[in-house]
Amino acid sequence: MRTTDSDSNSSYQNDADDSLLPPKVFANSLYSETDEVIVYKRRWFILLVYCCNAILQSIIWNTWGPIEATARAVYKWDSYVIDLMAAWGGITFCITMIPFAWIMDVKGKCFSFFAHGHHYWFAQNNSCL
Repeated sequence: MRTTDSDSNSSYQNDADDSLLPPKVFANSLYSETDEVIVYKRRWFILLVYCCNAILQSIIWNTWGPIEATARAVYKWDSYVIDLMAAWGGITFCITMIPFAWIMDVKGKCFSFFAHGHHYWFAQNNSCL
């Protein structure tokens, strides 16, 4: 049976499409719909330690530029070797990014961060030798 346009329009409702609204049920059980925000001091500490670690890495890898002339004279290296020494920071990040992402998923952020810190400390101590 065929309906006319007036029949189909009368049954149609002009309500908002629910698919465009934010979900009413969240997967995170800690979510509350209040405006209360909880600030944890340990999160700020972890952020501070992470930022200090990033700054320290940048300082260490950027020291090769100012000592390039001295390193050429003492070690008799070419300029591309000095450039490679400065690039090892980015190269090691590309190499270790996937394993540490997997470790972070399996073991958690805390273990991954401390494992990175210990590997970084070991590598920098070996570079001093």
